[in-house]
Amino acid sequence: METYLLELSPLEQESVKNQVVSMEEEEAQFLEDGFHQLEISQTDKKLISYIISSMAEKNMFQLGLQKKSLEKRGKQIEHVHPLKFLSFLFSQPHLRQAMQEIRTNYFKWNGFMDGLSKKLDSEANAQDLLPYVEGFATSLNVDSRRVAYYLEKKDWEALVVFLMNN
Repeated sequence: METYLLELSPLEQESVKNQVVSMEEEEAQFLEDGFHQLEISQTDKKLISYIISSMAEKNMFQLGLQKKSLEKRGKQIEHVHPLKFLSFLFSQPHLRQAMQEIRTNYFKWNGFMDGLSKKLDSEANAQDLLPYVEGFATSLNVDSRRVAYYLEKKDWEALVVFLMNN
């Protein structure tokens, strides 16, 4: 980089150095919140997509026939932090749309919320939600204060509805 800077005017050199410092500060802040270090693999993403799409597209009878298979896949993603799960879920247009469909069915919606609520309760009790608010909110371009409010109140359904509508 120094070789490259030597070919620039002093003003251009200063500009490049400021940009590099700015990028380093952004990267430090990006890593500092920890949210982006939470793991979610491509396999996890495929499983989440399959589960949510199945819930949205299949009727209750079909879901009953696939219950064991869906539960098995659900167990395979239990390690995914719930905020990382929600971030992926609501960053994908087809899954966002699937959630709208799930919400129209009382049994599907309650089944989804029951599973998610247990995981969010567990993480909240371990005080492992609020440290990730900023990174989570940034990942979905939503208001971090609203997210923090729902997390502090443990109003999981309101959080999910908020994410669906934003």
